[in-house]
Amino acid sequence: MNVVLLIVLLSFTAGLVGDVFCSEIERAVLAMQLDGCPAAYAYSVCGDKLTKKGDYKSALKCYDKAIQLKSGKKNIELYLCTRGFFFHHMHNYSAAQADFTQAIRANPKYACSYAGRGSTRLALDDLPGALKDYEQAGRLEPTFKIYCAKQLVSFRCGNRKV
Repeated sequence: MNVVLLIVLLSFTAGLVGDVFCSEIERAVLAMQLDGCPAAYAYSVCGDKLTKKGDYKSALKCYDKAIQLKSGKKNIELYLCTRGFFFHHMHNYSAAQADFTQAIRANPKYACSYAGRGSTRLALDDLPGALKDYEQAGRLEPTFKIYCAKQLVSFRCGNRKV
């Protein structure tokens, strides 16, 4: 614990005097890690906050870093889905679909991946693909049936931005 505190103090001091660049994001991630959060989770949370602020370029860097840190490890599908929903929100449907598909490969039992890919397929006017993914999401997690039904109703009412 003393070593961690020393590193934090050195990093903070170096950032103040300009010897080492320590961005606001890095400080936020470090603070969350000191509270016991894994680094990948901390970067993902920062990505969410930056997205809400409209800083999409920095948000994407945070999501990419979270996925890099989790690469090949347990629960990577959570981070792929988060970035997939980010891409969906940005109307980059091909990137969203790729992330959701990769999340499904990582964990075929994670319903959120299917729901996200279903919404992306719906936005791409792939109704059969969307229905297939929505059905699987509902089978894996019954609470997703309501989400999927709402997405389909919205689509049928002419809202292409699902």
